[in-house]
Amino acid sequence: MFKQQRTDKVLEIIRENKYATVDFLVSKLHYSPATIRRDITYLADLGLVKKSYGGVSITGNRPSIIREHENISAKISLCKTASDLIKDGDTLFIDGTTTTYFLGEHILNKKDITVVTTNLKLATFLGNHKVNCYVCGGQVHDVTMLLGPFVCDMINKFKFDIAFFSVGTINSNGQICLFSPFWDFMKCAISRSSRNVLLCDKEKLTEDRNIYLTDIGAFDTVICDFKPSKTFYTNFEKTQFIISEE
Repeated sequence: MFKQQRTDKVLEIIRENKYATVDFLVSKLHYSPATIRRDITYLADLGLVKKSYGGVSITGNRPSIIREHENISAKISLCKTASDLIKDGDTLFIDGTTTTYFLGEHILNKKDITVVTTNLKLATFLGNHKVNCYVCGGQVHDVTMLLGPFVCDMINKFKFDIAFFSVGTINSNGQICLFSPFWDFMKCAISRSSRNVLLCDKEKLTEDRNIYLTDIGAFDTVICDFKPSKTFYTNFEKTQFIISEE
């Protein structure tokens, strides 16, 4: 059984039981405890499971096929506002989130645009409309997004005028919750871009996560559908905040 098949099976068992110990997974799959622990760590890094004392449980993360149908009006509004930053002839990086996907239709109104993306669905859409688009090769995650070191290899071949991102959650201090595989390629794209833009709807404001790998200060511009708090303005004076309206 290949690693991906095995980790898929591990995830399936955890989802069926809501919680599982390493010993239970070993008894079901007949792999060594060390192998199962590595698989659990891999799934935890992707945010699909949560490690706890003695075992592992499923997280509340929803697959992209569900997320792409949530908060659609807010996502469209954010992307419409974001598209005003794009100029004819720009080279763009667009991440693989369900929020930034909606930039696609606005790009069609621009001339001589080049897009580099980790979103297979967006790449298909742009390709069908004859937009010059490159897909960052990597491991397929959650149906449409690509992850892994090969993504950075592709990103490093370009210089971007603007890079667009969205994230999991943001707390009241402006700290951003991300899982390490996402942050790896985001750091790479940020370093290659003249302007980095974060799209954030109000549903992402929460205090229920504690894996904070960066903060709002990593971005030049934040486009949101809520009024930023005084803390945001005070702590991130160099960041431009733009409020979109539905």
